[in-house]
Amino acid sequence: RGLILPLPENCSLLKNFDWKNYAAVGFGENHKEITLNRVIPNNHHNMVAACEAIHALGYRRPTLMISEHCDVESATALSSAFARCQQKLFIDQVIPLPPDMDGTNDTIGWIKHHRPDVIIGNTHQIYDELLAGGFRVPADIAYVHLHLGPDTPGWAGIAPGQADLGAATVEAVLALLHRNETGLPKRPKEIALNGEWHDGWTAPRRKK
Repeated sequence: RGLILPLPENCSLLKNFDWKNYAAVGFGENHKEITLNRVIPNNHHNMVAACEAIHALGYRRPTLMISEHCDVESATALSSAFARCQQKLFIDQVIPLPPDMDGTNDTIGWIKHHRPDVIIGNTHQIYDELLAGGFRVPADIAYVHLHLGPDTPGWAGIAPGQADLGAATVEAVLALLHRNETGLPKRPKEIALNGEWHDGWTAPRRKK
């Protein structure tokens, strides 16, 4: 009677599913047609925490390179929070966002032209492109990862707390079952969990 679901953008099974007998909680994406209660990372908080941390470490020319899909999934909380931090923390050296944050035709050329001192990303892709393009991390440019996990040992960035997100999702389903609330909610709720900044070798403190 209880369901925990990622909500892929296109899934005919979910569109035709009979929800009335199930208490369901989603995690991750917003679905265009199906709106469930959800448990999500607090993307706005996490981005602000990352920007404040790199500012304290001495970085002054950050840029954001995340997947467009991820930004849409966050309801643009990531790019909006980053833009706000640029105006508050890095106003003297604001770098424009890439026109397509994860699909710039020439990522290395764009980086060489704008000369950021740190990149905030959410995948290995940009990091791998930096290495392939001849950049040394962190000697030439620092890298901050927004979703630290087992595949990023010792990296600098945000640990969203996957275990806590999973536990909160289970708790949300149990709460619905306890209240006998089934079917699609009229006014969906979101539970947003704050991540934690972790110092790491990919973004060391800059020398004055």
